[in-house]
Amino acid sequence: MERQPELTRALIETSTVPPEKDRLFLRDGKVPGFGVVKHRSGRVTFIFERRIDGKPVRKMIGPLGTWTVQAARNEAMKLARQVDTGIDPFEARNRIKEEPSFSEFAQTYLERHARPHKQSAIQDERMLRNYFPSVTGKKLSRITRQDIATLHLSIGENHGHYIANRCLALVRKMFNLALEWGTLPESHGNPATRIKAYREEKRDRFMSPREIERFFEAVREEADPVWRAFFLLLVFTGVRKSELLSAQWSDFDLEEQMWRIPTTKSGRPHVLPLTAPVLHILSQLPSQGKSAWLFPSFGRTGHREEPKRPWNQIRGKAGIKDVRIHDLRRTLGSWMAIQGFSLNLIGRVLNHSQGSTTAIYARLLTDPQREALEVVQEKMITTLGNEDPLRPVLKVMK
Repeated sequence: MERQPELTRALIETSTVPPEKDRLFLRDGKVPGFGVVKHRSGRVTFIFERRIDGKPVRKMIGPLGTWTVQAARNEAMKLARQVDTGIDPFEARNRIKEEPSFSEFAQTYLERHARPHKQSAIQDERMLRNYFPSVTGKKLSRITRQDIATLHLSIGENHGHYIANRCLALVRKMFNLALEWGTLPESHGNPATRIKAYREEKRDRFMSPREIERFFEAVREEADPVWRAFFLLLVFTGVRKSELLSAQWSDFDLEEQMWRIPTTKSGRPHVLPLTAPVLHILSQLPSQGKSAWLFPSFGRTGHREEPKRPWNQIRGKAGIKDVRIHDLRRTLGSWMAIQGFSLNLIGRVLNHSQGSTTAIYARLLTDPQREALEVVQEKMITTLGNEDPLRPVLKVMK
């Protein structure tokens, strides 16, 4: 058999397609399996062919112009080495072809993980819908760390550091599950790791007596009585927004005046005693005896999902635009601290899993002590005479 010549650009360009053919195959005499397909239109594509398990398979390397002859030959040599060591490069190509896009896997994530296991599934769904357009159509394995870092930076600049960090945590979890479920090979790694999150300042915002007075007035003016009840229950119970939105009447024992929240952020059920004001609000809800949910809706979940519109109206009327819904929970904890209740008791009421979460109220616990000390110290100092009361004290300290 006559040996094939080594492929060169000159050989490719001077070779002609036979009149009776649509294309011409040229094999490389240097690397077995490497060659080009020249079409009658003049388009030239480098290819690599091999038999795997007795079956002929072909991989397109790329067009002449995008690839030089030598670069395409080097790629063919790499593919040949993979085949020789038992790796099927064609299988990887088929796997990528069948692999889901980011948006397709997002639906799998929601159905298989978020909705069955997370209270915050609605928030995950909203983030996936609003903040990931740059990677929506990409195959999972084609999403790089640079893609995620750029996305995190963009969200941070346009929507704030807090939501950017939540999106980063979400996409990191999704890729971990893709690896765990075998959607991606274990060798792929997680592109959302080793990306530095924005620093977040811990919030300790709560409403003062004047602010809570204006808050009650604004709630009273809310047109929807169901939303009125919702915000009052939030501030009186200190539960999380998602826990109240998804509350069902079956979780309440009105005779024993107890509310058992079956699933919480801490991962354990939480039993909350019901006070007289809370019981009165519950008795006014039109859903009692008519729906399984406290706050029913005709949406997918069966209950109301997002109180953003009424909340913005309420905090605008109350002049507390910097107060977030979660700050209602902090308001209850802060007022308990001001009244002198222990951190342990506050943590139990708010169902904190870590003492560090409750520690933000420690300063408020010491405020009454500080006030008492200041009163006594002032009385002690004024006994020293009418002159500058601090001068004798400073003399003693020298």
